[in-house]
Amino acid sequence: MSQVLVRRARTADVSAIAALVDRYSTERILLAKAKVTLYEDVQEFWVAEVDGNIV
Repeated sequence: MSQVLVRRARTADVSAIAALVDRYSTERILLAKAKVTLYEDVQEFWVAEVDGNIV
């Protein structure tokens, strides 16, 4: 079974975060965010990682 690692987000994670935000914003679960905004605010985010992938 794969381990879940929760850690602070890094700038390298922004594309994966953007993909998740885009997915959930189309379902009206989250508000859409411009990728530049995610880069500006990345220090505020935490991510969960499984097998090297942000989930």
